[in-house]
Amino acid sequence: RLGCGRVCSRGVFWVANRPDSVVAWDGAGGQLSIGEIDEWGRRTPYTRLVITGTGDERPALRDAFEEILLTESEMRQGLGAWLDREDVLEPWLGARSAS
Repeated sequence: RLGCGRVCSRGVFWVANRPDSVVAWDGAGGQLSIGEIDEWGRRTPYTRLVITGTGDERPALRDAFEEILLTESEMRQGLGAWLDREDVLEPWLGARSAS
């Protein structure tokens, strides 16, 4: 839902089941490309997506983004539960590292 519609989007994101990976996001016209571009190393992980469009997509995009963020409760539980889950990004990013 974040990558469709009359929008262009670009940025990087952090995902809980790949805590070391900096993942790039590049989308336009309903097409989305993601790929691991680096490791966070000593940097604090973050997510920053810049989305521009020609219509009134903002409310739907905001709702979709809020749905995928970790809650405070999930953050307090740590990453263990996420690392044990199936990696749904593997088809696009390859196997995650064991680190």
